[in-house]
Amino acid sequence: MSLRPPLCAGLFAFALAIPAALAQVSTALPPQTVGTLPTDKEPPTELQQVQRQLAAGHASRALELADASLKKNPRDAQMRFVRGVILTELKRPGEAREVFEGLTEDFPELPEPYNNLAVLYAGEGKLENARAALETALAASPNYGTAYENLGDIYLQMAADAYQRAAKIDPANRQARQKLVLSRELITKARDVR
Repeated sequence: MSLRPPLCAGLFAFALAIPAALAQVSTALPPQTVGTLPTDKEPPTELQQVQRQLAAGHASRALELADASLKKNPRDAQMRFVRGVILTELKRPGEAREVFEGLTEDFPELPEPYNNLAVLYAGEGKLENARAALETALAASPNYGTAYENLGDIYLQMAADAYQRAAKIDPANRQARQKLVLSRELITKARDVR
C-alpha cells in the first residue's frame, strides 16, 4: 500500500512540492517565491535550484546545495523540509527522520513534517507511531486531506495485521482468514490506485 502523494516506495510517500504553510515560516524566502519559476530577469532561488536538481534525479547534488543553504540559514523550514525529502530519496531514512522530527519541534503547527514522519515510521513497520504522527498532523491542520488518506491506509494495514494475528491464534477461525484475504485485496487495490 502506498500513501499520497507518491514519491518514494513503501507504505507511504512524500510530497515533493513545498507545502504552502512552510512558506509562511521560512526565514529565507518570501512566500511569493515559493513554487514560482524565475523569469529571465531574476535568477533562481536556492530552494528552486535544489528542487531542480532533485527533479532532475541529482539527489546528491541537491543535498549538497541544501546543506550549503542551511549553513547560512539553519532555520529555513522550507529547505529543511526538502532536505528531509532528499535524504529519503537517498535511502537515508534515519537522517530524514531526524530532519522531520526537528521540524516538528521547531514548527509544531506544520502538518507536513508529521505526515512525512508517519511515512518513515510506516516504512519501519511502526504503525502505531505512524498513526500518532498523522493524528498530530490532523490536529495541526484539520483539513489536511493527504493525512486523512494516509491515516486510512494505516488503519487498513493495522486491520490486516490484526486479522492475521487472529487467524494465527485460532486457525479454525474462518471469518478472520476471510477478513484477512479481503483486507489484503483492499490494500493491493489501494496501492494500484496510485
